[in-house]
Amino acid sequence: MAQRQRRVLSVASECAPLVKTGGLADVVGALPAALLPLGWRTRILMPAYPGVLEQVGRTRRIWREENLLAAQPQSGPVATKA
Repeated sequence: MAQRQRRVLSVASECAPLVKTGGLADVVGALPAALLPLGWRTRILMPAYPGVLEQVGRTRRIWREENLLAAQPQSGPVATKA
């Protein structure tokens, strides 16, 4: 039987070197390189801060929330150009 590829999704508010306020950014930024030799495929999910979007070339929006304080949901999944 073929071995399934192992995958990790890191969800964080910061990731070095893009956004760093503490140690979390260091761990999230270093984890993909540390797991790659072990056969893990990794992705990082973080908020689309305007400053980050300017630094990153390829992005894909997976959710858009217009008003977090609304009584009713205002939006849902949004597909964008990757």
